[in-house]
Amino acid sequence: MLSRHKNVSLKFVLFGFAFLAIVLPVLAQNCSKDSPCATGCCSKDGWCGTDEEHCGAGNCVDTCDFKLQCDKNTPCESGCCSKAGYCGLGPDYCGSDVCVSGCDSKAECDPGFGSEWAEKSDCPLNVCCSEFGFCGTTKEFCGNKTVKHDTCDKKTATLDRVVGYYEAWSVRRPCNKFWPEQIPLGIYTHINFAFATIDPETFEVRPDRTTDLKVLSRVTALKRQDPDLKVMIALGGWTFSDPGPTQMVFSDIARSTENQKKFFASITKFLSTYDLDGVDLDWEYPEAEDRNGRPEDYKNFPTFMANLKSALDSTGRNELSITLPASYWYLQHFDIVKL
Repeated sequence: MLSRHKNVSLKFVLFGFAFLAIVLPVLAQNCSKDSPCATGCCSKDGWCGTDEEHCGAGNCVDTCDFKLQCDKNTPCESGCCSKAGYCGLGPDYCGSDVCVSGCDSKAECDPGFGSEWAEKSDCPLNVCCSEFGFCGTTKEFCGNKTVKHDTCDKKTATLDRVVGYYEAWSVRRPCNKFWPEQIPLGIYTHINFAFATIDPETFEVRPDRTTDLKVLSRVTALKRQDPDLKVMIALGGWTFSDPGPTQMVFSDIARSTENQKKFFASITKFLSTYDLDGVDLDWEYPEAEDRNGRPEDYKNFPTFMANLKSALDSTGRNELSITLPASYWYLQHFDIVKL
């Protein structure tokens, strides 16, 4: 027995009279019906494990319903499945010598795995990359790390833009209708009329309803009383990206020079016809799979916006804004630096 254990040593302790005790390590089983395994199945020999020898019928005595996170036939919901039966990312899970399924999965960011194991080296928007290769902003991702943010000097900062949205459907409500003439003058620098739409076939801008044009003319008429006021047409919005004919319109325009030309010709005409000063673009979900985005949207959007600004500059009606989502989940799909 002693020969099986390298660390065994004999200790001699003398108590009072000539009493000699030999203290040996206790060789105990690590599980039983009364002492279940923390992980895995308890075999009839009293050892924890996850293979057939421990979990199989006739071999297991406790926690016999234990299941591994994954295996060759049961891939991970996210990440690679290692031959040990656990999900993760990086070489310890996705390497060719250890992976059994989902082996082409990549981490969102590189916490030190190496560039070949991650989609991007850093997280979008300067958020934190966790040790497991996921991006986020909470302590689970950032630990004790803090991110320094540049802020405006509150003592010298001035408020030079106050933007409001006027909802075209506010006059169609059964109660609490809100007419353009009720907008307080001298408060807003910009009013975005929400929303016009874009034809998914021709990429021409048109009113969501023809009756909206009468309401729009009443909003632009406010400029006669407030010469500093700018009125813009808002395009898009949440439901614009819902499943339906318009769900891919922005992506289709951004990916095609020809489609952009059609859109630019129409929007400049629309602005001139209805005395508008510019465009507010509400494409809030580029690249997002759950909102019908394409992977190419990330790089196409800044180029599309640059081309749109150039087209508007040639008309003088060149106010341009975009609406961005507040959540990191959607905001990560915007190339903020290039925009």
